[in-house]
Amino acid sequence: MTRLNFTKEPAVRSGLISRLLVSCAFLLPAAASADILETTSGQRYEGKITSETGAGVTIDTLIAGIRAEITVARRQVKSVEYKPLPEGFWEGKSESQTKKEESEKSKADDKADRNAERRARAERMRAERNAPRYAVIEAHGGIGNEVNNHALEKALGDAKSRRIEYVIFSIDSPGGYLYDAYDMIETLRRYEEDFTYIALIENGGAISAATVFVASAQHIFIRRSGTVGAATAYSTDSSTGAAEVDAKLNSAWAAGLASLAASRGHEPELFRAMAEVPIEIYINKDSGDVRTSNPGGPGWDKVDGDETILTLRADQLDKYCIGTTYAGEPEGLAELIGVEIWRDGGRSVNAAFARAGTERVELEEDFNASLARYKTSMDGYNRAVERANQYRTQNSQRTGYLQTALREVETCMSELGKMAKYLEEAEKTGAQHLTFPPEIGHDVYVTLEQLRADVLNAM
Repeated sequence: MTRLNFTKEPAVRSGLISRLLVSCAFLLPAAASADILETTSGQRYEGKITSETGAGVTIDTLIAGIRAEITVARRQVKSVEYKPLPEGFWEGKSESQTKKEESEKSKADDKADRNAERRARAERMRAERNAPRYAVIEAHGGIGNEVNNHALEKALGDAKSRRIEYVIFSIDSPGGYLYDAYDMIETLRRYEEDFTYIALIENGGAISAATVFVASAQHIFIRRSGTVGAATAYSTDSSTGAAEVDAKLNSAWAAGLASLAASRGHEPELFRAMAEVPIEIYINKDSGDVRTSNPGGPGWDKVDGDETILTLRADQLDKYCIGTTYAGEPEGLAELIGVEIWRDGGRSVNAAFARAGTERVELEEDFNASLARYKTSMDGYNRAVERANQYRTQNSQRTGYLQTALREVETCMSELGKMAKYLEEAEKTGAQHLTFPPEIGHDVYVTLEQLRADVLNAM
């Protein structure tokens, strides 16, 4: 026996209930898959089986779109199959309708995701457009040669015109000419309101005059094998002795370096100790405080004695909170200095720096090559004249030596002219170390003209 009970949702008229009770022919199962109850008479109900006992099976189903509960006696039950109740079943949706709605919902979700991704991408692009720019300057090579103040002026000028805000100095230098480092202090100070300087000390180190880039930086980073320091100035003036420390020059350099460091918030005595020998340095490993004499008490490390020049390793910069060891690419430094996002300002800044550095190196090479040819020709002239003087009378041998002497002295005059042009260019670009050696005096060209005249007269 089959009993039909309608649920209260939705409410229906009693007349409709009566008509539904008249015949099972009006029982219309939902098309979507759900629990299935099949009777021995072939009737099939789909919905949610709510009870199954020895007496019968009760199923919550839809009949003509109206939700009803039907109980079928056990003897009239042919089979029972349990399946998940599909979404939208009680709304009387067919399986195709449900799939269609699911497909439309999936498409709508995909569209929403794509729109969200486009909005996020547009937001990132706006953020990048408005983000501050950075530029990397590769200070690789000798100070005064590949790395020089003329190159620095060009690079920073280009960076300012491109609205660069952060300049990263990648430093790999053994040092070099002190006069150029002095000039760099002035240039770096001139642009200090325009840029935030960042020092990235490479494994080759920032040695001697190259410490100027470290002292000028608001943020210091260092590779695992990098070092910084040993910035003592040496004089090559023969009157003081080659490779001897010039105390006066060294003191001025140390003061300038310390002052620059202090202006960037660094401990000035650390940088002074990198340039002057008679300074002891003690650092408190807990607070980072620096003293030039032993303060006593726990936590103080002696890092430099009065007979050495301070040089610090990467682990020491980390330990005393002077700098941070860093292994990544320069663009990854943004987060470490508190910048959420920045963008590369391009390669033109470093290209300008490298180009000026190459020009300086080539200028020095050309000057030295010309100087070498001058010296060779002068030696040739002296040998030729000496051999010509061995003959008291004019003959072919004497004439030949005099002709050689003439060619050599004319070569000297030609090379002297070239060197004068090179030195004129050196003066324009600040290459102060390029100059005539002492053996070539100011009146050397007049002397060469006289030697040429003497040879011509002797012929």
